[in-house]
Amino acid sequence: MADGLVKGKETWLYDFTLKGKRHCGDTGFPHKAKTLARAFVEDMRTKIRREVQDLERGIKADPTFTCQVLLEKWLAQHKGSHADRVNRDWVNHVLPVLKEIKVMDVTTGKLEEIRTTYLAAPSLRNQQGKVAKQMEIKAQRAKVKAERDKAKGKIVKAKEVKERKPKPRTNRGANKLVGHISLVFGWAHKTELLPRVPFKPLADLVEQDGVKTFLTPEQVKPFLGHIDGRRNLHVMVAVRAMLYMGLRESEALHMQWTGFDADRVTFTAVDTKTGKNIPLPVPDELRELLAKLRETVPVECEWCLPGTYNPIGKFWNVHAAQYVTKPIKRAGAKMGITGLSPHRMRGSMATLMARAGANAFVIKKAGRWKRMETAEKYVTIIEEDILEAQKKAFRF
Repeated sequence: MADGLVKGKETWLYDFTLKGKRHCGDTGFPHKAKTLARAFVEDMRTKIRREVQDLERGIKADPTFTCQVLLEKWLAQHKGSHADRVNRDWVNHVLPVLKEIKVMDVTTGKLEEIRTTYLAAPSLRNQQGKVAKQMEIKAQRAKVKAERDKAKGKIVKAKEVKERKPKPRTNRGANKLVGHISLVFGWAHKTELLPRVPFKPLADLVEQDGVKTFLTPEQVKPFLGHIDGRRNLHVMVAVRAMLYMGLRESEALHMQWTGFDADRVTFTAVDTKTGKNIPLPVPDELRELLAKLRETVPVECEWCLPGTYNPIGKFWNVHAAQYVTKPIKRAGAKMGITGLSPHRMRGSMATLMARAGANAFVIKKAGRWKRMETAEKYVTIIEEDILEAQKKAFRF
């Protein structure tokens, strides 16, 4: 009993008192392995002494909850779309590996395993969620239309709904996944749920920047010509506000007459995403369209682009989000340009300014970005730009 061992039915049991507290249980070792059982008890005593010393020094013992519990604790304190993305990555890629593992037992090797598994499997975004529902709706509509045509006696040709192929994973997605893991563990360390982050951070994989769609100087006038083809003054003004002044779609649709100065030479957006409210120059072409628009908008309406009128509450509503999405995509399709969207108008502004020789500070100010790193993401540099710079620098 001096060594804390008690002979049980089949295995050695331990029973000892340390620092005024009794500890007892099963060592799991059979009677023949008394040496191993004694070593087990000595290790337990050493561990308990260290824990008691740490508590006396104010150092907490390592937590014993699992990674599943850690995620639940993080989600209890975080809400919104970003929290949803982090939760999706953890549920789909992290928890299958770390679900039952204790938080302090997570190693760098486990992170590498998660990243490798992620890159090896194809993306399921084209087979799940909204895309899958859209494909199902298209197939159902095609079936109903075929039955209707058949009932009318029309010759029906079977039309197949093409399934989208799964996309390969990218290094960028893998880096985001590892970042979401580090985010949760870093939060737990800052809030003192964990005494430390148990793993060393992984180095980011090299990412290859994709070329984003933007309008070139030669494409601007033809593009606006297609936008103006339908004679929708609201769309004409909104698209030019996004392209010329770099307004976000919500800012363009929520433009107020009070945001312009007396002569409509400058415009100051309110309730911006970053809180940057600076006067932006209004081009003459846009000023002329605004003058025509002012004649069609009721005087009592505060919005430049009112959508619907509520006769009961006597107020105007602005257009819904993505109001200009279809016109922009339609104009791009006529020019053979894919990938144009309302937000790419903002990217086109930054890229065209950079190509015209504007310095980075001017572009950052025009886009009302807080950080230069954010402004850089909106400027697209292609091989022709580098070649042109080489010719100017080395005169060849």
